[in-house]
Amino acid sequence: MSATGLDVFDKTLQTTNIWLDEIMAEIGPD
Repeated sequence: MSATGLDVFDKTLQTTNIWLDEIMAEIGPD
């Protein structure tokens, strides 16, 4: 069972987290 109960929203949330991680990695600890 997904955290939100909605697979589509769960996938979007996961994609957003990955996307944010990549941006933060590029920007740095600032």
